[in-house]
Amino acid sequence: MRHGGESAPARRHLSLACPSGRHAGVKARRRKHRCTRERPDATDRRHPFPRARPMKRLLTLRLILPLSVMFAATLSIFVVFVGVRQAERGALAEATEAHLREEGARFARLADELRLSRPDLLQSEILLAQARHDDVRIALVDSAGSILLGGPNMPRGKDAAEVLPGWDSRRFERARQGLEAQLDPDPAARITRIMVPYQMPAPPGMISNREKGVVWISHNYRTEEAQRLQVLLARRLAEWGGMLLFAALLSWWLHRYVARPLTTIARHAENAHLVDDYQPLSEQGFAELATLARALNSGVRRIRHDRSRLIESNEQLKLAQQVFDSAAEGIVVTDAQSRILAVNPAFCEITGYSAAEAVGQKPSMLSSGRQDVTFYRLMYAALERDGRWQGELWNRRKCGEIYPEWMTIRALRAPDGGIERFVALFSDQGLIRQAQEEAWRAARVDALTSLPNRQQLIEKLTEAHDDPRALMLLNIDRFKEFNEARGVVAGDELLKALAGRLQQVAPHALVARLTADEFAMLERSTGLREEDEATRLLQLAVALQQALGDGVEVGDETLSLSVSIGIALGEAGDDAHGLMLHAQTALSRARAHGGGQIAFFEQSMGEHARSRYTLQRELRHAISDQQLELYLQPQLDADGRTVGFESLVRWRHPERGLVPPGAFIPLAEESDLIVEMDNWVLEESARALARLARAGLAQGISVNLSPRHFSQPGFVDKIRALIRRHGFAARRLTLEITEGLLLESLGAAQEKMAKLRQDGVRFSIDDFGTGYSSLAYLKSLPIDELKIDQRFIRPLPGSEEDIALVDGIVSIARSLRFTVVAEGVETAEQSACLAGHPGLLQQGYLHGRPAPAEECLARLLRAGVNA
Repeated sequence: MRHGGESAPARRHLSLACPSGRHAGVKARRRKHRCTRERPDATDRRHPFPRARPMKRLLTLRLILPLSVMFAATLSIFVVFVGVRQAERGALAEATEAHLREEGARFARLADELRLSRPDLLQSEILLAQARHDDVRIALVDSAGSILLGGPNMPRGKDAAEVLPGWDSRRFERARQGLEAQLDPDPAARITRIMVPYQMPAPPGMISNREKGVVWISHNYRTEEAQRLQVLLARRLAEWGGMLLFAALLSWWLHRYVARPLTTIARHAENAHLVDDYQPLSEQGFAELATLARALNSGVRRIRHDRSRLIESNEQLKLAQQVFDSAAEGIVVTDAQSRILAVNPAFCEITGYSAAEAVGQKPSMLSSGRQDVTFYRLMYAALERDGRWQGELWNRRKCGEIYPEWMTIRALRAPDGGIERFVALFSDQGLIRQAQEEAWRAARVDALTSLPNRQQLIEKLTEAHDDPRALMLLNIDRFKEFNEARGVVAGDELLKALAGRLQQVAPHALVARLTADEFAMLERSTGLREEDEATRLLQLAVALQQALGDGVEVGDETLSLSVSIGIALGEAGDDAHGLMLHAQTALSRARAHGGGQIAFFEQSMGEHARSRYTLQRELRHAISDQQLELYLQPQLDADGRTVGFESLVRWRHPERGLVPPGAFIPLAEESDLIVEMDNWVLEESARALARLARAGLAQGISVNLSPRHFSQPGFVDKIRALIRRHGFAARRLTLEITEGLLLESLGAAQEKMAKLRQDGVRFSIDDFGTGYSSLAYLKSLPIDELKIDQRFIRPLPGSEEDIALVDGIVSIARSLRFTVVAEGVETAEQSACLAGHPGLLQQGYLHGRPAPAEECLARLLRAGVNA
């Protein structure tokens, strides 16, 4: 028995009655928890056991046995019939196939010999063959698929595909090429067709002709199959009738000599609880039936004998029940599998569970989770070894309150030595534990703010010893002056308000109060790189300063606070006290700069994080302040014509100048800025496409999409609205997506792509070959273009392996009818190597560097290029 834990290994079962009744010594407050269970009336000496319900005689052996025999016989006949019919069908299909092959070969020979010399004789042979078999149709077809000779309803010169039923053009082509006779079985329609090639005669003026025609024969063997089945039924009818007659006789014998006696025994067994009125069964008949009757009679005699003993033991049970109900300690009885069999009223009072709720459950329903598996393993080892265990443990009441109890468990053993019962007595130790809990709280919780104190923070840091974590210390600037000016009470209110605000801004962090005006915040690492983690912590620190600077309500006024913050990052295995020292050093550095500052223990890390944070903040203003510029890079075909452009974004910072894309695009991808940037690029590209359309030029523009933008719910409607607003052909817009985006959510991506593909928008797989490419999704998705990543182009013209790799990608794309764009073409040698692939588009510095969109469009308009 496990009280507050999991069950022990399986043990023997022994029942114990649930407590019931009253006792004058039980206090009045326990009466509401009294557990009751009905008992059989000891004075009822006629029916000491519950009356059994009558059996429902919907189906009895008297019906089941005969019906089973008849059903088995019928099923056997049906199975044999099906098997024979299938065999007949198979034999008939094989015979038909062999006949068609023979006839096809014969008519092919006749066609070779008589096609020119005696066509009338060949026609007669065809009519004679169809007359012998009404279900056979024969036609002679030339190499062009027209009927030369045939039976009725097969006019000469007509296209065979229009006249001949079931004509298969692919099989005709294979047969005409002289490969082999083409057999076309149709088991469902009971029709087999064959095409046998024959040599066409040579045209005038030529010695021979390589063209071949075919002899087409169709045989419908449905009528012949029906005739065979009739013969089969006639031959087997007498055999099956004899089987059914034998089954009927066997059913009658089982009904009379087996089922009827068993029904009589069952009726007596149903009324066996009426021990005084029971009439013994006859113990004659088959040996098995006589044994059943003898066992039933003997059982009823034993019931009569045991009834008197049960009445005597019932009085002793009443006495034991009174002791059980009046005990002041909680008592719980379980079986060997730790299922609760009985509880007393004291159990109900202590735990809050009624007897009905507890019986049938396991003591683990009271588990508080404070004892681990080892605790219970040692408990059961003691019970197995000594038969007794005593100790203290924590459990949970029904209301959720955790309380301590002192428990004694005894194991009750069966005569063979195995445990069959556990009996546990326990008393509530809540008051003692309550005092201990208050002492623990006083040592680890700040009394003013209810936050963890320094001791608990050190413990939490030690627990996270094996994990990366970050510690942030905050100090209120000029708090001493405020405390002296406003008083201690106002200072305490300020500290409590500050604690609440810190927990509100960083709900997932552990906030602690270390000294009067110093707080700490423990953050678990998110798994980012060190520089990214530093940036995240800097953003959190700035958010804390802004939240406190916006004002903290203290009484009837709102106070704007300034705090200094020191940050230290700890690696897995770093000492807790060492991390505290590092954070304290960073806080001292922040306070030394006049307050309201943020400092990292690693100074270089702080400068890098602050630089990234500043750049990200300026990027957000760059989008709204029109600091972004659209650049275009041309895509050329094999003849050197510009057939399209790829749109690129550049950031012209008012102070830094032109910021490289690698410096700001990764920052944008870390937040929703990438969506705003995508929208800006799409809008500017749409304006460029509209301008090209007005000039009558057909060049398209490709736009890169981020996965975050593509996964937004309204993406499809946004693209459609963009096309309608600017009025250009949807097929001129190509959306470039990456392989990684498809792997994240293939189903959703396929649905969005299909909708836009219906409107004409084209899709391109960017940087193909650098991700987890799958031919399955390439085939299933509406993709128009593959862009070979420049990492495959840069080595060209290198080794044969480099060339073979590019050739393989181009071959796959062509088989799927995709346009291929080679990125990063920078030298004439690379261009020449790629020129061997007709239709492949090239893009790179060799053909044109990315330039402002206005400049590219103006140059294209001046040249008057019209794709």
